Amino acid sequence: MKFTVNQKELLNNLLIVNKAVSNKNIQPLLSGIYLEAKEDNKLIIRGTDMELGIESEVSAFVEESGKIVLPSKYFVEIVRKLPMMDLELSTEENSQIKIIYGSSEIKLNYFEGSEYPSIHDFEGECVLKIKGDDLVNAISLSQVVVSTDMSRPIFTGILLEIKNDKLNFVSSDTHRLCYTYIENIEKNVDRWESIVPAKSLKEVAYIIHEDEEIEIHITSNRILFKSRNIKVTSRLIEGKFVNYEQVIPKEFSTDINIIKKSLLDSLERAFVLTRDEIKSKLNTVKFNIKEKVLIISSRASEVGDIYEEIPIYLQGKEIELGFNGKYLIEILRNIDGEEISINLNDPQSPGIIKGNQGNEKFIYLILPVRLQ
Repeated sequence: MKFTVNQKELLNNLLIVNKAVSNKNIQPLLSGIYLEAKEDNKLIIRGTDMELGIESEVSAFVEESGKIVLPSKYFVEIVRKLPMMDLELSTEENSQIKIIYGSSEIKLNYFEGSEYPSIHDFEGECVLKIKGDDLVNAISLSQVVVSTDMSRPIFTGILLEIKNDKLNFVSSDTHRLCYTYIENIEKNVDRWESIVPAKSLKEVAYIIHEDEEIEIHITSNRILFKSRNIKVTSRLIEGKFVNYEQVIPKEFSTDINIIKKSLLDSLERAFVLTRDEIKSKLNTVKFNIKEKVLIISSRASEVGDIYEEIPIYLQGKEIELGFNGKYLIEILRNIDGEEISINLNDPQSPGIIKGNQGNEKFIYLILPVRLQ
């Protein structure tokens, strides 16, 4: 195998593919990155941990085709530290690859590439085409409320649901829930549900270009994302997602409009006091909603307490209740726009946070906590 490739192009694609590689894998082959030089002057770069797989295609000048696997831990770092210039890579008979840069060279041991898992194109039972920026935005909104508890795997994923001509994204960590959607999608089915690992969707959002059209193929156990030069495939999570429509309240007795930054700044100041409290106290922040003002207060017995007033516009009843401040901060940091709405019923029922001023294609549901 012998080819020449630009250092910057190679590095950019290695960093993408490396997100699917686990250096902790007990199989040495799966701790590596697959390279295949093809006669049509294409270099295929692939990584997988058998759950997530990423493949990228790069232009290269190929003199001799071939396929090998290089240890990602060393290969990525070496390429990162090479000068920005054309690199010549060629295999030698002693299972080493020589990397020539200028008048210098590095040699690395490699594995044969014939046994490395492939990433096959497949025709999904469900096929979608959507805009890259819509997909990135939906993933970004959803992933903030995903669980890390592997004993309940469905909550470590994000539900992708086709319903009523929309692609819905739903996630929950059992304390919070996010619902958002994409309209104007091309699809070949009217109804579909799949739960995709949040980790896989996070990498998809990192990789794809927002100005591209993304093609999605889904079967009963796998999902494939395709853009111009990148493919990402992932296993799906088995199980049935919660009936989120039953959980989301439809009517409210208290609605407030508030400037997002004012609320976020206040909560972050309160969190400074409560962040070191024992877990059972849940970083509790008290909301006392009055006619024109939201009073935020919090107390940490060994640190101190805080009291702040924020102007609001209230429709409905005054109410006093508690929230986990950390959970609210994570949600607010993920919302664009200047103003948000908070809809409530009583201190035991879930509240809803949503955007205003045209930024209304999502809702966050959050459970209150008991005040001491």
